[in-house]
Amino acid sequence: MPESTICPAPQSRSEHPPKSASKADACSFQDIRKSKVDPGKLVALLRTKFGAGGYEIYTVHNVYTIRAPEKLSEDDLALCK
Repeated sequence: MPESTICPAPQSRSEHPPKSASKADACSFQDIRKSKVDPGKLVALLRTKFGAGGYEIYTVHNVYTIRAPEKLSEDDLALCK
């Protein structure tokens, strides 16, 4: 299975000395109701913010679930209406 570049699995402590957490070390999941955003604007924002392949988006029961290095802010979501 290829290694994920979105939210990589943490390395074991024996492989690397302790370091401060970076955005790449953390993975955020965020649920957004489909009725609250325009899908085209949402994808455009995700590509701008995280780059192509820098996020994953799933749809289940009228809810988008986004997996990305960080959650979208309320201001970001306002741009997607």
